[in-house]
Amino acid sequence: MNEQDVRKMLEDLLLQREKGLLTNEQFIKSVSGEVNKLLADRFADIDQLRKNLNTLSEELRSYREQSMIGNPDLLSGLYKGVWGNARLAQDFGLYIMAGVLGSSTATKILEHRGYKLEKAVSSQNNPSGGLLIPQQLVDAFILIIAQYGAARRFCQPWLMTTDTESVPKFNKGLRVYCTEAGVVPTPQDISGNLLTLKAQSWDIFVPVNRDTAEDVSAAMALGNILGELMAMAFAEQEDRVLFCGDGTSTYFNNVGITGWFNQLSSPKGLVSGSGTGWGGLTLPNFRSMMGALHPFAWAGDGPRWFCSSRFYFEVMMKLADAAGGASKTEIIVGEVANGRRFLGLPVEWVPLPFESASNQICCVLANLGRGAIFGDRRQTTIEQSREALFLQRQIAVLATERVALNIYGCHDVETDQTKKAGTIVGLKTG
Repeated sequence: MNEQDVRKMLEDLLLQREKGLLTNEQFIKSVSGEVNKLLADRFADIDQLRKNLNTLSEELRSYREQSMIGNPDLLSGLYKGVWGNARLAQDFGLYIMAGVLGSSTATKILEHRGYKLEKAVSSQNNPSGGLLIPQQLVDAFILIIAQYGAARRFCQPWLMTTDTESVPKFNKGLRVYCTEAGVVPTPQDISGNLLTLKAQSWDIFVPVNRDTAEDVSAAMALGNILGELMAMAFAEQEDRVLFCGDGTSTYFNNVGITGWFNQLSSPKGLVSGSGTGWGGLTLPNFRSMMGALHPFAWAGDGPRWFCSSRFYFEVMMKLADAAGGASKTEIIVGEVANGRRFLGLPVEWVPLPFESASNQICCVLANLGRGAIFGDRRQTTIEQSREALFLQRQIAVLATERVALNIYGCHDVETDQTKKAGTIVGLKTG
């Protein structure tokens, strides 16, 4: 309603009052009603104007953001890094810049993208708390670790909600009863079927140049480099603990697969090679491993070979080459098309021995999903210190994950009053 309409409306009401068509009370009520309508229209216009201004502000902020760091979505088809897409890589780099290097520009960009930087709850191992990696990035970061490590890919995963938890074994079934056949159910004691997971803090130290915080255009490169370096380090250590842990501080006092076999007396799951060192290993030794494996191990995804890359080429491939012809094709199935395989089973490269030696556990055959549990507290944090590397103009970045490993498949399994090898079998040279 414009000014002329308002004036005409008031003149009409005044004329009606002068003619006696409206009382003073009716006149005042009519004027008030029209004024309220007019104000409502004006407020609606103001609200719409405010919305338009907010939309314009968001567009300007987005344009300013893209002008500073570029639009990662434009690189979706060209991105070849470790993250699922270019935006995740850039966001992780911005997170490092904002939460660790103190970049206010990176902080504003992350807030605009819906991220929230939160401080972790303080603990004995992490007294300063650190900054939690935002949940949007945690899952993607864990997937990167799994690309490099066998522990996260093949062990039974367990999401821990507390630092210490009791979880069931996955290689021991429950007894079945039939009351109609006169078999009365009895309570089953599952206390012996429970394992304890206790989360530990595992840390990675990475130096970053101070000047990096001032250039948000480098966020994607920083996210790629640090994301991959941290993931590779975590994955390698997780696998070292899983396969080589001997209970010493090198493996954070954890006992892994080879550690358990060396501690057990005459374990059913340890097959001896035919001769000294790798040169004395034969195909029957590997078939003995397959025969010793407990039936539980063939459930689910089934068993896999775990060894070093050198062991694969110098022992497994050598035995396959010696067999020749059709036998070789049977030994290594789909070497190129379907990945590394030996005697029909997949082969994974892990940090087991890279050099031949006597009295050495050099290869493992296992269904880790039925013989090991990987507990993840899902509290990956980042901390920083500006003093540690002050003279080098670098900032010390400390990445921490809280995880737990428990290996139980190396132990013999009670079956019908007899002991059989578990779901993990090792090969030991003479």
